[in-house]
Amino acid sequence: MIAHIVVPTYGDEPATISPRIMTGLLRDELGFEGVAITDGLEMGALSSGRSIGEGAALALAAGCDGLLVGGGRSGEDVVDELAGSIAGAGISEERLTQAANRLAKVSRPIGASRHFPASGEDAAHQAARQAIRADGDVHVGREAVVIQLASPSTIAAGDIPWGMAEALKGRGVQITPDRGRVVIVVRDLHRQPENQAEVARLLARHPDAVLVEMGLPLCRPQGARAYVATNGSGRVCAEAAAERMTRP
Repeated sequence: MIAHIVVPTYGDEPATISPRIMTGLLRDELGFEGVAITDGLEMGALSSGRSIGEGAALALAAGCDGLLVGGGRSGEDVVDELAGSIAGAGISEERLTQAANRLAKVSRPIGASRHFPASGEDAAHQAARQAIRADGDVHVGREAVVIQLASPSTIAAGDIPWGMAEALKGRGVQITPDRGRVVIVVRDLHRQPENQAEVARLLARHPDAVLVEMGLPLCRPQGARAYVATNGSGRVCAEAAAERMTRP
């Protein structure tokens, strides 16, 4: 997977769309013959100043084989945009065939006895449910107080929405300022000493609060008796956590 990083020695373009890196360095100089897959085309480090479709076409032309799109952008309109941009970019048939052949070598054939989700959305929800790790009594009733501590966005992903409030609302939970179980929501708590101190204060006042970690679950405070790790901050991760927290 290629990172959207700029290597000044090789120019001002992110590596994902740099022919000098993707073809000149990776393929010609280093001799890599495997599949090269982009990181999310919607990420801020690549999409700033260009559309997802433009980024896709530039990545293919540079030497990437597989295109990854995340951030909840799974609609047919995104597929149409990608296809249109690629078709209109004048990429050689040889380059497209090369990318398709590389992907074909690592694609697993669909056997009749195997079950595959009917849609990408179903697959995402299944993966999110399997990623949930819960410990203790994490059940939330009809009302909840959601306290979300700020977490800085990364340079690569940019400012993307995250949190639990909307997902809990979707499960019928009324979000209130002072009634119901307290839900503390954090992301990458291990990187934020100030948030660690604030969580400790909140847990001292609300020992039965549910702590939801939507980043890397590397820091579980001792006072967190009810703990949920989503292993991701995407919409489907929040929905899977809300489903687990409202299960009868």
